[in-house]
Amino acid sequence: MKVKSERAEISPLVVSFWLLAAALATYYNSFRNAFQLDDFHIAVNNPWVHSLRNVPRFFVDPFTFSTIQSNADYRPLLSATYALNYAISQDHPWSWHAFSLLLHITVAISVFYLGRTLFGRNRIVSISWLSEEDGELISFGAAILFVV
Repeated sequence: MKVKSERAEISPLVVSFWLLAAALATYYNSFRNAFQLDDFHIAVNNPWVHSLRNVPRFFVDPFTFSTIQSNADYRPLLSATYALNYAISQDHPWSWHAFSLLLHITVAISVFYLGRTLFGRNRIVSISWLSEEDGELISFGAAILFVV
């Protein structure tokens, strides 16, 4: 017979809210930051990312990744996001930072769900020494640590 816990279930919506709040509190001042270091040869001065028409080429030509030919790299999805960001705000970094933050928050929420699947209420394997409720808290803690 399974004993019902006194603790309420952690709502994924509440977790998402707290992860969003933690990320915004941590990174709110990044939107004013300028481009740095490799941003210039990969994004700002890279003519390939200045048009969405070049997106198909990112998937076949690693030399579209950077203006420095020795830095050629096959990262088509990253280059596609750069082209999208450039289409939104050209060389103004606010949209680039916002998109990175959105991806970071999405991954943090995924960390919670992964932890929940491994240790929480939705666990796929029984763990005798760890309650489902404690597994949920551990998953939430890991996601908070990741997001900040």
